[in-house]
Amino acid sequence: PILSRIKFQYVGYSTKWIIDDSATQKGAWGRIDAKITEEIEGGLKILDLTQKKYTAFVVIPLAIIDLGPVWLDSYIRRVLYEAIAMGTEDAIVNGTGLNMPCGFMYKPNSSFSSSTGFTAQDAQKVTSFEPASYGALVAKLAKTQTGKQRKFSKVQLLCSMTDYLTKIMPATTTVTADGTGYARDLFPFPTEPLICNAVPSGKAVLCLLDEYTLAAGSRRNGVTEYDDSLGFLDHTRAYRNVNYFDGRP
Repeated sequence: PILSRIKFQYVGYSTKWIIDDSATQKGAWGRIDAKITEEIEGGLKILDLTQKKYTAFVVIPLAIIDLGPVWLDSYIRRVLYEAIAMGTEDAIVNGTGLNMPCGFMYKPNSSFSSSTGFTAQDAQKVTSFEPASYGALVAKLAKTQTGKQRKFSKVQLLCSMTDYLTKIMPATTTVTADGTGYARDLFPFPTEPLICNAVPSGKAVLCLLDEYTLAAGSRRNGVTEYDDSLGFLDHTRAYRNVNYFDGRP
């Protein structure tokens, strides 16, 4: 669900990424003969776009293909696509920016270390989903990195399956008014819980998924190729899938 909600942009071999870092800005009112006085100062920021390569491969005995399962080639490709999807999802959440995209767990505008990547986000302990405390949490998303106000109507809460069942679900579920069932995922502010097992146990990510951009130098599912020469004497076939991505929240 995460991969289908972020901004996926094919950028090819681009090396610079221009983003608007200011949110909205206003001009100035005046008389019809007044001078134009208000400059829209820029929030344009130029970032280096360095594609990172993400790969996966699998080796299978050629005899399995020779003996008839024509579906196996398609199956192997699906397995590789799944590996790419899981790895990309993990990078969107946990990516340090070091030879991988920057994920939600890290600050994209922080100082960058050549050994550890960006600085980790400051975690905040959540003890209640009551309106006052939860509103304060969501309000942290209402300002950009530069302090400008942003507007949104819904947020996403990423968490593991176990944490959803043991923490989120019990706190946001209640019996319906007629007593015949349960109403779930009840938050003071519209919130969409999404199961993401890339999120570490005991943690969650409150975010705006459509604010994450994955800049790709390859197709969404990458390119899967196979070769029989590498394992010629072993009678094996090697499949590989290669992708080029960079990204940041």
